[in-house]
Amino acid sequence: MTRVSALAWRHVGCLALSLYFSSCAYSKTQSTKNRVRWVHGAVASFVRDSARLPDAIDEICPDGGAICSGWQSSIPPVDAWGTGIEYRKIAQSYIVRSAGADKRFDTVDDIQLDPLPEIAWARILAGCYEFSRSIKRLGVPTPDLWLSDDITETGNFRVVAPRALDGSPEFYAEWLPTKPDQLTIKWFSLSANLRLKFVVSGDSVRTRFHDEAVSARRTTCPIR
Repeated sequence: MTRVSALAWRHVGCLALSLYFSSCAYSKTQSTKNRVRWVHGAVASFVRDSARLPDAIDEICPDGGAICSGWQSSIPPVDAWGTGIEYRKIAQSYIVRSAGADKRFDTVDDIQLDPLPEIAWARILAGCYEFSRSIKRLGVPTPDLWLSDDITETGNFRVVAPRALDGSPEFYAEWLPTKPDQLTIKWFSLSANLRLKFVVSGDSVRTRFHDEAVSARRTTCPIR
């Protein structure tokens, strides 16, 4: 079974998390959403290695959660309120959920991830897009945007290109469709970060960078 990479572990530390949320004072709700998504990423890694869904969370987070990104090896996957995160296999899919602040499942504050909708959106949106103008922080000229529908260890989707941020060779890039017509892309290293929200319109995506409109039109991906 593939273990979580050292790069993915950087999500755990306060410094790396600050690149997501601007400070270490992010809420328990947001922290729990991250942990739920990390378990989803661990499930995806298990499926890639085993060609099947795990039957229980113990299969994906054995030894007290050692391979589950975000937990110490001696602590099982729990949410920010100390309740165990639930993985439930449902036919050919699954859900991952937290009981929320009230620590009781099946109440209104449950935090649940059903991967099927976003996987379906990702398959539609994945591909290559040619930028209308360069974004200096991603290189000049900026390479075509290449979005993969491969699920990362942190439960998002992989960005194949651009593969640079402020000229740094060491960074992490991922994206997530937040709605059928919206997606967010994040590039970050230990010293820099960039987060862009795009609106999807037909075969194009558009955003704003430094108050200037930037669009990218779908194009053919190179053969690798």
